[in-house]
Amino acid sequence: MLVFLAHEHSYFDAHDALNSLMKTFKSHTYSARVEFVSTRISTLYIVFLYSALVHYSVVPLIDYNNCQKRDNSDSALTCGLPNPASFPLNTTKNPGYMFIYIFHVISDFLCVQSVLHPLLISGSIIYHIIGHLYMIQDDLTSLFEQSINKKDKLKQIIRHHAEVIEVCNLIYKGLNQMLLMYTVMLAIIFSVCGFQVLNMFSTKIEFWIIQRYITIFFGYALICWMLSFLGQKLIDESTQVSACAYNVEWYTESLEFQQMIRLVILRANKPLVVRSAFITNVCFASFTTVARTTYSYLTMMYNMMIINKNK
Repeated sequence: MLVFLAHEHSYFDAHDALNSLMKTFKSHTYSARVEFVSTRISTLYIVFLYSALVHYSVVPLIDYNNCQKRDNSDSALTCGLPNPASFPLNTTKNPGYMFIYIFHVISDFLCVQSVLHPLLISGSIIYHIIGHLYMIQDDLTSLFEQSINKKDKLKQIIRHHAEVIEVCNLIYKGLNQMLLMYTVMLAIIFSVCGFQVLNMFSTKIEFWIIQRYITIFFGYALICWMLSFLGQKLIDESTQVSACAYNVEWYTESLEFQQMIRLVILRANKPLVVRSAFITNVCFASFTTVARTTYSYLTMMYNMMIINKNK
């Protein structure tokens, strides 16, 4: 969240640039479709996250009696509290317990907000850029289907494409560091949650606790997949512009027209990407990398657990 706030001006600049694009190139039809899709996805994800938050907060109350029976002397987990914490007093009798519980719930809510807000804004901006790429592809495809001045129309397409690239450069500044943190943290969170689940399966399955870890695991997996999907979609659609430009009947036009088509193809041959702090592109390949890293960490921790048990 701090990284997001530090680069908040980049998001506002990208938002203003997108509004300017929509007004200049009259992309309301494509923007409306993007808004519809992104709103539905955002709504589903918000419902999932807050349902998971309610589940995460209520489970300690449901599992309280079983928690009291377990030996938690070596654990930071206090019965009745959502998060690992120290509460040395009797939670069934001490009046301060309810205040601590409410504090934990509010803290979890703020943590969810700090993840959700930047993610949805970033995803919406990227999706709007993809919508403009759809419009550029359709304009190139219909270049010879309308009785218009093809040269002027192509000049407008080139200008549209150039401004879309400029908007992408704006959002990179805000996304780079944030996505690096997501990449690192996701691998760690996946590993820890997966290890806890494996540990419970190898010892004693605690039904309510294992639900919490699985919920966290799939919640962050959904974040990772959604970012990778948007990044991959951006790459695919930006390179598809090159194919659409090449399929235009440029060979029947003047030399100037052919040179303009060549400019579009050369620009589109370099895909638009979302990078994670200039280290890797955010796409399905990076999703696979996170999965491999998670598996490596998980294997290492599991082997260490087996070694400690055999001692």
